[in-house]
Amino acid sequence: CFDLQCDGKGYNAATYRLKIRYDDLAIIKAIREFIGHGGIYRCKKDNHNSRVQMMISGADKLANLVVSVFDLCPLRAKKARDYALWKRGIELLQITKSRPRVFRTGKARLGYISKWKEEERAEFVGLCKQLKEIRKYVEPPMEKKRQWLEGFLGGFFTRDELKRKVT
Repeated sequence: CFDLQCDGKGYNAATYRLKIRYDDLAIIKAIREFIGHGGIYRCKKDNHNSRVQMMISGADKLANLVVSVFDLCPLRAKKARDYALWKRGIELLQITKSRPRVFRTGKARLGYISKWKEEERAEFVGLCKQLKEIRKYVEPPMEKKRQWLEGFLGGFFTRDELKRKVT
């Protein structure tokens, strides 16, 4: 799942999540080892099946690890549209991160936030809304996800080959 979060008040973030059945934990571990980063978490039961998810957050990690993988191994199904929107969100987060930050106080948050240009903020909020709308479609059956993951790990690139292509 490609996710962008924004509250319109300065909180903006991005995450990549991959959720599968718990009995396929070895696949998630192999993907984490291949990418070189990511937290693995057990989810509460969903339709009587326990699930596990890998999550990566932070614009720099996402741009350097996840985006580089999906640029080398492009998606060709419904998630390709999600990925294009999400990737643009990552680019916006990186652009604003490079600017000087301002100190912000408030009831909920105290800290530094990046300076956004109004058109960038509006575009990011629009991307968040589009991804939220897209997510309303029904997820494919787990068996198809498992076949895709096994095919992905089955030999597009080894981790060393991927590192050479990215660097």
